[in-house]
Amino acid sequence: MLTNNGALMQQALPTLLPELFPALQARVFCSADFGLRKPAPAVFLRTLEALGVAPSRTLFVDDLFANVRGARAAGLHAETVRDGRGLGKVLKRYRIA
Repeated sequence: MLTNNGALMQQALPTLLPELFPALQARVFCSADFGLRKPAPAVFLRTLEALGVAPSRTLFVDDLFANVRGARAAGLHAETVRDGRGLGKVLKRYRIA
């Protein structure tokens, strides 16, 4: 998870996403920690470097096309998603679900 929100959001995630948070632990990144913000391609690359994952093996989803465009410029697969149904379609298309 990569957010432009600050550390307070990172601290609130266990309360906001109690069922999902255990899977996210140590995988939540605030763009400010890198001195950058989405949609800068470098913030995606820094995040993936921290995770040890190649851009070409990564799918990024966001509700803002500008962020999707930044991710694509960094070499990630990226799609605009606005709701659960749209996410389901994208995951199916990439054979993740």
